[in-house]
Amino acid sequence: TTREENSPSIQVKPLSYAELRRIFDKYDLSLDEAHMRDLIDSVNGNTMAIDLIAQMLSSSYQSISTEQMLAALSRTSDQSDSLPSTEHATLHRSVLAIFEIAQLSKSERTVLGCAALISEQGIDAELFRDALPPGCEKAVHALRTRGWLIRDQDVMKLQPMIRAVC
Repeated sequence: TTREENSPSIQVKPLSYAELRRIFDKYDLSLDEAHMRDLIDSVNGNTMAIDLIAQMLSSSYQSISTEQMLAALSRTSDQSDSLPSTEHATLHRSVLAIFEIAQLSKSERTVLGCAALISEQGIDAELFRDALPPGCEKAVHALRTRGWLIRDQDVMKLQPMIRAVC
């Protein structure tokens, strides 16, 4: 959309399955077509959710199968049927499933709790590291590997989908 009458506008539309498939391909996942479509459908094609799921499935830090991810997404969908069918509800259900299947350690939960407090623009990565309790270095590495934390040059950020639910 646009605010000026004569300026060009950009149509925002959901990505096609082919475009969403490229997200999985980016992480070298070899999913069959049915599993890929099931994952996409289970999060209503939400790009952030698909990216995070693809990163988690490809992470060598934790072995999660496509079937386990789909089962977790299905369970949280069944448990949260009382939520309205909105984009925020889809994000909420997806994050619940991802938290369920990730089985975060106490240190990882501590780091995420701290990351939830930083602004959307992020925080200096060294300052973030120094603010964490001692012994959280492995947790930061694990969360970055899984895609939950993003380091962009010298700035540490929380993954946008998780931030949207916080």
